[in-house]
Amino acid sequence: MLHDSRKHIRELTVRSILVARDKKTKKSGGLRFLKLPKLKFEAADYIDFIDWSNCVVTEPPLTIHIKDKELKEMCKEEQFPALTFEQFPCHTQSVER
Repeated sequence: MLHDSRKHIRELTVRSILVARDKKTKKSGGLRFLKLPKLKFEAADYIDFIDWSNCVVTEPPLTIHIKDKELKEMCKEEQFPALTFEQFPCHTQSVER
């Protein structure tokens, strides 16, 4: 939703991320539990597939390194800039000892 072409959707998403940052999961000790939400297949737009008011929204790991001010500024741009992923080695080689 951060890369949506509609500015109001990007603003809504940024607000949701900022609220999720404020509400840390204290009850679970920082752990996030995966609970699959019910999908509404009769939705007219992809943002309506999930009723976000009934879900515990947590911050996506991809935006953790972005500061609040930078996130708000990115949202105001015409097109949201591409987010970069951390570089992790994807191929490992075992060594025989």
